[in-house]
Amino acid sequence: MTQPLELSTEMLQELTMLAQPIRPGRRDDFIQTVARRLSRERVLGEGKVARIGREVQREFLLGPAR
Repeated sequence: MTQPLELSTEMLQELTMLAQPIRPGRRDDFIQTVARRLSRERVLGEGKVARIGREVQREFLLGPAR
């Protein structure tokens, strides 16, 4: 069973902000993708959450990098 992520209010606000430009029907997929990537990390901080969130946002808006 996967451990729940422990994110601060600031981290959640950052992800909510990053989800805004994504189509409403894809936002849940965005959050789930970010959560999967964050779950691979040993230590989470605001910078890492923001960086991974921006990377996933870019993929959702522009498609995967080639």
